Amino acid sequence: SKIAESREYAVVIGKRLEEELGLFHHVTRDHSFTDDNLFFRFDTTAWNANQDVIAMTVRESMSEFNKSAEIRGMRVDVGFDKSLRSAETKQLKDCANHIKDDVCMVMIGGPSGCGKRALVESTFSDNPKLIFASATFETTESSPFATLRLLFSELCRQVANHPKICENLASMLTNTECTTILRWVPEFVAFVPGAEDANSEANDVAKNQGCIKHSLLSFIEAICDCMPVVLLLDDIMNAESCTLEILDFILKGCDRNLLLCANYSESSVENDSRLMQWKEEIAKFIKVKTISLKNLETEQIRAFLSHTLRLDESEVDELAVLMKKRTDGNFYFLNQLLETLQNLNLLSYNFATLKWSFSVEAIRKKTSASDNVGMLLAMRITQLSRCVEQTLKLASCFGSSFDPEVLKETKSVLFVFDDILFTLSEACKEGLLIRITDREYKFAHIEVKKAAYKLLRSEEERKRVHFEIGLALSTKESLLEDDEALFACVDQIIQSQDRMHDLLKAGMKVRIARLFLRAGKSAMELSAFLVASKYLKAGSELLGENAQAAFRDHYDIALQLFSTHAQAELSSGCVEASRKAAQAVLDEARRQEDKQSASRTLFRCFTAEGKLKEQCEFALRLLETAGHKFPKDPNFLAGIREWEKTRPEIKSDENVLSLPLLTDQSIDFCYDILTDLILTSNATGRHFELFATARMVQMTLKHGLSKFTPLIFVLVGQGFIAIGNDLREGKRMIELSFQIKSAVGAAAKGRLLTQACMVSGCVQAISQCMYLALD
Repeated sequence: SKIAESREYAVVIGKRLEEELGLFHHVTRDHSFTDDNLFFRFDTTAWNANQDVIAMTVRESMSEFNKSAEIRGMRVDVGFDKSLRSAETKQLKDCANHIKDDVCMVMIGGPSGCGKRALVESTFSDNPKLIFASATFETTESSPFATLRLLFSELCRQVANHPKICENLASMLTNTECTTILRWVPEFVAFVPGAEDANSEANDVAKNQGCIKHSLLSFIEAICDCMPVVLLLDDIMNAESCTLEILDFILKGCDRNLLLCANYSESSVENDSRLMQWKEEIAKFIKVKTISLKNLETEQIRAFLSHTLRLDESEVDELAVLMKKRTDGNFYFLNQLLETLQNLNLLSYNFATLKWSFSVEAIRKKTSASDNVGMLLAMRITQLSRCVEQTLKLASCFGSSFDPEVLKETKSVLFVFDDILFTLSEACKEGLLIRITDREYKFAHIEVKKAAYKLLRSEEERKRVHFEIGLALSTKESLLEDDEALFACVDQIIQSQDRMHDLLKAGMKVRIARLFLRAGKSAMELSAFLVASKYLKAGSELLGENAQAAFRDHYDIALQLFSTHAQAELSSGCVEASRKAAQAVLDEARRQEDKQSASRTLFRCFTAEGKLKEQCEFALRLLETAGHKFPKDPNFLAGIREWEKTRPEIKSDENVLSLPLLTDQSIDFCYDILTDLILTSNATGRHFELFATARMVQMTLKHGLSKFTPLIFVLVGQGFIAIGNDLREGKRMIELSFQIKSAVGAAAKGRLLTQACMVSGCVQAISQCMYLALD
């Protein structure tokens, strides 16, 4: 009879007709009415006697069904209607059809909530012939590279059921690339289980940002080799410059089967040329298309309502005009308003007419043009149970996605006493949250997160909640072993702003400062240097009003924070801030060895500023302080004399290979400065290379082998060729350096391999030198 529009609703009606009116029963009376392969017998007498009551029962069932939070079969389906954006959908499909031998990026602009994300998802998310993954940038990321890492986590989940892709990932990626990706994306361990046991040497390389770019590119290429990949990045205008650099590298490096859809809010980029400049730079290398979406016009809203409510356009004409006035045609706002109208019983299904019914006049009275989507969402949230509302408010403090395990540990902050998984499940049923995995939930839309956060009524209350969340997490040592939980903890404390200094009164400043140090080091391992700088600076400021007070009262932790902060600032390009932090260490450190890290950073600040002459003078002072005095500007003859003194000592490989390992770390510090100083001296025209190389060999023979020894002997080989064109000895030194590398490892690997290939290229065909780069 089509009275019920879903099987679930048919069961609701059937149960009432069976239990209240006795219209039918199971043939053996063993079962009540249910949706199963069972036989029931009608009671014709009861049916004929209860016609009026039957109609009333159906109407009552309709009311109960509309109010039910568990059965949603007769709710209006307010999903995306492709017919509204048919032209844009065709453009997207055309781009996807042309990436077989190419890479393409589509920039989709428009007002917030106009349906940019829904357009891409409806076009690609259910296509079995491609891999689709998406993530959303936030104004402030909750952890280093949070959005990119979520994107690659989603990619891992999407490709897990594709055996050929899994084989590709396991076979095409190097050990170092696997280690790097695993550091970023723990889910990657499913494809290369051995990567979790990668050696420390590979981990050291993985900290290099260039290695991260290459590893992520290799990851994408291994997938694109098997299937087309479509990536959606929402709100890309919020992406940091370092994230855009990685995307730039991937787009330029991948050669086929990749489509990136980048959504942005046009109002957010009107006064920010950074994103448009990035787009123009990308367009020089790959195809870039721009799609601009606008809010819906009245005609489009009329068509949408007609399709959604299954009514003729003439029946929804007046409602469409009102909806345009209330929402300005914003697609997300329109959907939320329809949800609200159902909750207020202003839009319901009439079983008497078998149509959706509404009163335009009643809707006009109950809604206001001053309402916005945030107000509607806030009203929906506050209509839920108290525990669900509080859970959403708590989750909004973490970002657009969050870990329920972290929420469990902090639920007492907002007095959530119900089971967290139950309250999250209820929020998912309401369409406010989406469950990704057992350890990841996300808000259905960024506006939901904003609305929940604004329910924390004042700025002071928000600071208090952030502060208490941070303190609650700071005591969970086992949880903080996970970097994501650690980042969440310190971010909460930072967001509490001036409340952070309450830690000083609470006597917890040192414990929290150590967490900032751990988070800063972990962020640096991800090459998220700006985020690392933020964490380390916050930790430094927590210890005292100035560096002098911090070092006086908390020397050990202050030394680590300021030294690491100087490195992070330099790596992020903030030379002045790096110099300031490094100088604080040099001024306050009590032992010479405690100054080495800051001295090394300050030395590299000169390089970053192009002050090579000043750098040379600073380096010579450092070496003299360490007990190794060098002439300020040795001439070529002085270098030759030093060289001739050294040459007899290295005639035999055994003399070198039998040396003990270096135990004096101050010597390693000198090697680090000297090897960099050789490059600087070449740029400033000083005759320093030969003299310094000979001195380093003498120091090696006296003190033993270190990780800098392989590079030193490559420079020796270069010296043999440069001075006497002694190709045989030059080649021997290269071979010796790699024997030492196998025994003790090597520092500055990139430079070592480059120099080795250059020197070997003087001795043999360059094609025969490639084994060095592949070592």
